[in-house]
Amino acid sequence: MGYVQKFAIGKDNLVQRANEWHGKLKVEPLVEIPKQLAQLQRPWFEGRGIDKEIERQIRFGSRIFCWNGRWYLQKWRSGADGTIEAIPIDEKTAQLFNAASRGEYFPDVDDRAAAESACERLRSFLSERGVELKTSYHGIPHEELFELSLSILRVLPEEHFGHEHFKVLELGGWGSGGYKGAQCSAYRDPVVHLFTFAIIGPKRNYMALLLHEIGHSFINLIDGTDRERLGALRREIPKIGVDYLHGEEDRIIRQRDSFEEFVAENYMHYVTQGKRLLDFISSLEPQQHDMWVELLSIYRKYFNGRTYL
Repeated sequence: MGYVQKFAIGKDNLVQRANEWHGKLKVEPLVEIPKQLAQLQRPWFEGRGIDKEIERQIRFGSRIFCWNGRWYLQKWRSGADGTIEAIPIDEKTAQLFNAASRGEYFPDVDDRAAAESACERLRSFLSERGVELKTSYHGIPHEELFELSLSILRVLPEEHFGHEHFKVLELGGWGSGGYKGAQCSAYRDPVVHLFTFAIIGPKRNYMALLLHEIGHSFINLIDGTDRERLGALRREIPKIGVDYLHGEEDRIIRQRDSFEEFVAENYMHYVTQGKRLLDFISSLEPQQHDMWVELLSIYRKYFNGRTYL
């Protein structure tokens, strides 16, 4: 029976030993998960004692502002069409919101030249791989958005870019009328689109959504036999979720309801979850464990054998 042993992680974060489905796992090339991206392995708000309603508003990119001496919560009515509403709040709630949201959001632009330079670096990276960068935000996002995007995209195989099903990365704008049911981001062959909601909101949402939507384009690279097997595995295996937007359980439900969501979400898991995913698999009963190892072996095939830790 195939199995995954508990991984021994050395000081350089390298895998020292592993076993895989029907034999020894070849773990090269090994790719270290970018530090910021690895935050997706941990719960978002656990243990911080944050008011649940404030947490909910942060998850969905709400902001606060003061006008004429009064505080307001600015919240999205729908990420898909960009409409917002302003709700009066008291000063204490505003202070709690500010404290809870500190560091969670992409900052406002304070150096346009730096933002434009970072944008061009991302544009050049994508252009070399056959992908057009389209910016549809009314201004320009903070340079951190472009730098974070680059750090994520650099760890993906080159074959995942520029194929006929991924030709455009669009940052900003809205999906109203064009993407049925989409509120935060969407994939419409061959466009991966992160709405304004995602590019000015919490960084955690953006990281997960970027990989999730690229995962939708990835589905088109999977051959018929592997696609059929993934469909069967989706019906049988226990699911793992990442804590973003509505939270882990919502992400699990989406995987149960849709093959496309299952494949796209596990694309994101494969790149981000590292040892957390391996520990999850190691905790399963033998039959479920082996099905998960088979699933990983399918993804590993399309990632040219690379392993993320």
